[in-house]
Order: sequence, then C-alpha cells, then structure tokens
Amino acid sequence: MGWDWRHNTEAGFDRPAKICWGVRMRKLPVVLVAALSILLVTPAMAATRSVLLKVDSSPSQANVYALEPPPGQVSYPGESRLVGRTPLTASDLRAGEQTLELEKEGYIPESMRVYLDPGDAVDLGTIPLAKRGSSVTIWVVGEPRREPPPPVIPAHAATLVKGLGFSTNIRGIGAEEFPGQLRDASKNGERPDILVGTNFLPFDSVSRSNFVHAEGVLNHLAPFVFLVSDSPNFAAARHIALSDPEDLSPAGRFRGNNVDLGGDSAYQEQFKDLNWQATAAYLKNDKKKLQSLAAPEMLRKGASQLSPVGADPAVPVLVSDVKLVYAQGNSHLAFVLGKASYVANRSIGGQRVFSVWIKQGNSWKLLTISDDPLTLQIATSKIPECAAQLRESPEHVLPLAELISPANGKLPSRGLEQRFGEFAWRNSDSPDVLAEVAEFEYGTASRLFFNPKGRVSEGELWTTNTPWSWRIWTIGHNGQIFFSETRHFQN
Repeated sequence: MGWDWRHNTEAGFDRPAKICWGVRMRKLPVVLVAALSILLVTPAMAATRSVLLKVDSSPSQANVYALEPPPGQVSYPGESRLVGRTPLTASDLRAGEQTLELEKEGYIPESMRVYLDPGDAVDLGTIPLAKRGSSVTIWVVGEPRREPPPPVIPAHAATLVKGLGFSTNIRGIGAEEFPGQLRDASKNGERPDILVGTNFLPFDSVSRSNFVHAEGVLNHLAPFVFLVSDSPNFAAARHIALSDPEDLSPAGRFRGNNVDLGGDSAYQEQFKDLNWQATAAYLKNDKKKLQSLAAPEMLRKGASQLSPVGADPAVPVLVSDVKLVYAQGNSHLAFVLGKASYVANRSIGGQRVFSVWIKQGNSWKLLTISDDPLTLQIATSKIPECAAQLRESPEHVLPLAELISPANGKLPSRGLEQRFGEFAWRNSDSPDVLAEVAEFEYGTASRLFFNPKGRVSEGELWTTNTPWSWRIWTIGHNGQIFFSETRHFQN
C-alpha cells in the first residue's frame, strides 16, 4: 500500500461567518472584525523592499493600521501601527503578506489581508464602511400570480446578520406590486438594500442598472439575490455578502476527510499556494497566469473571454479570502477544492472552485479548473472517495477510452421520440482503471461526469452558445491519467 496525502482546512471548526476576535497591543478593546482578504498578486515570502499602496474608504478619514512594521524594523505578535487616514497613499509597507485594518468610530472595522509583490503599486479602491447597528432592509419578492410571501428569512441567516452587528427590516412584496413599490421607494430615497426571490421574472420586469448580483452566503435566503448599489445601507449588505458561506450553517458545511498530508508541511503549503494562484486567476480571468499554471493537456489554457463571475473585462475583479477546502491525491494526481469571495462590477459574493492537478517532472500542473455546479457536486460527493483509493505503484500505460458518437463538430442525433441525444464512448477495459471522467469544457468552466458508464445525455449540458470540447479521462489506481481524443461541437 502506498502513501496517501490529504488535507482539509475546514474540518471541525464551528464559528460564525467571517467573525474573528482580536486583541491589539495598543490597548484597543476587543472588537468584532469581519475579515475581508483582498488578494491581489501571488503570495511571496516577506521581502524588505517597500510597496506603494493606495486605499480609500467611504466615509473617509478612517484610521489605517498595519500589522507588519516598515522594512528593516521588528514587530511583536499582535502589535500594529497607525499608517495614516483615508484617503491614504502609503510607501512604507513591506512586500509580502500584509494585514491592514480600517477603523472609524461608529463603523464596523474591516480587516484586509493583502499580498504584495516587491516594488508593486496597488490601489485597493474605496472600501465601504458599514455603520455599527445598521438596519438592513430586505424585500422578499413573491412568485407571479401568488400571494405576497411572509416577511421572514431563515433563522440561521438572521443569526448571521445579527452576529455581524446588524438588524433587519423585512417586507414581503407580491410579484405584481414589486415594480411599483420599487419605483416609489426609489423616489423617496428608501430603496431596499437586499432583494431576494425564488423566481427571476419579477426582477426581469424592472431596470437592474443598480442591481448587484449576489452569490454565496446570501443564496441561503433564496436562489435569486441582488444588492441595490445606491441603497441607504449598501455597505452593510456588501459586508454580509462577503461573509463566508461555508461557515453559515453546520448542516451546509462540507467537512471532507480530516487527514493530514502525510506529515509533510511542504505539500500542505504548496497546495494552499497553488489553490490561491489558480482560484484568483480563474475568477479574474487572468489568462496569462492560468497559462503559466496549465499542463499541456489542459483544454482551455485561459482562452475564455469572460470571467466566470460575469465581470466587465474592463473592470478588475477583486478576489478575496481564498481558502483551501481540501487537497487530496497521491504523487501523480491531486484534486483540490477551494473557495473565495470576489467583488466584480455587477456581482459580488462567494464561490467554490474545483481544480485537478497532475505531476509533471517536479512541478504540479493544472489540468482543469471549474466552478460549474455539477462539477462542484462531484467534488464534494464522489471525488474524496476516489482520491482515497489512489495508491503508489509503478507507471504503466492503460488502454484509452474510444469515442463513438457524435462525430467531431456534431451534436448527438436524436431518435423519433427522444428529446435529447447522447454522447457515447467505449470504456477502457483494463482492470487497473480506478475511474473514468467525462470532461465537457465550454470556455469559462468544465462540466465533469464521474464514472458515467459510457454515455452522457445532451440534456445534462446547458446552452451557452459557445464552442464545447469533450473527452474521456481514464484514471489508473496510481493516479496516472490517459486521455481519449478530443472532439468539439457548438452548443
């Protein structure tokens, strides 16, 4: 039996979403801090060269503290220094990992963990500060042709909002009344801060120019959630949206396998770093970075034209709080599940990202990376069990899966009574096969099917109006992967 390494950074933690307690040596009281980790460039070892950094807040005149000293000076654990007040341009920040804290009397503090390259110049933009004790107005919008919904949100969501320091004002709005109610509220300067609903049609009936689509923790409220960017307490709503979705409810938390990486901390740190690099690059659509991480066998290699979070390419995406959920595999193959928060021009929230890595020479290379919902399902249901069965054994070649239909450039044909056709192939017949994965790549993500038994229905894909590519992975017990031919189609 060979060695097996796994790591799960989340197992066993029971804490409110993004709430941490901190005591500073400058004799400030213990405060409740909502952690916002703005990750900008590749983390590096702390350097002595300084970095130029700009940051503002709304409102301005917030104190900015750094937990790292200027280059060449020494600090003590927990000590921080006042860098200045917003709007701030600082030139004496140390390269590497930095923790900044923005504080203003009457507002909830923001703690930002920042990674900076030596000699870099970074503008964090304007960080909205939420008033302590703000009342967040939430409209629960009903289904068309039904009674208005009750003005309630799930109890665990209400607990989260209260734990972050806010109260709520909740209204149930009928779908037919929603456009008029929103128009009147806008005229009176009383726009709701958060809109939630189970049906998109009511939101499609109004202008959404000031809507910010929210994912992650707020999806515990309803499938469709929007923040209103010019609402009175948008900063508080934004603060909630960037909370950690996995810590919201113990019932919704994926714990994975609490197994360490064979006692080798270097592997542990390597995948924490690789997960950060790949997840941040993927959400920001950083093609150059993705290409530098990609294996030659990767289908996409950063060729997509849009970020998977739907951002305007002209507006940078801020990726934050990247964490490793698990890394599982052996010396040939690694499955990695990460999560992150992001702020884009029209969307905000948290997102899980699954990636697969293969060892080539002395380096791990990225085979695929995806936030596709079906892929994320197998990442939490089937992949951990597969990874646990990997073993160390000599390398050898396995027979490839053979694609049968459809032909390259074609969609599957359908029978007279068939709604959907099928993608079909002949499985590898080797007893050394651990699993097969059907990969369907569509530009911004890959949809993976685990052990699909030689066929995938066309109905299990979705229409993107983009080119798709598909192939079959044959995974050996030792973690080696062998690929079928790749075929393409438009869907």
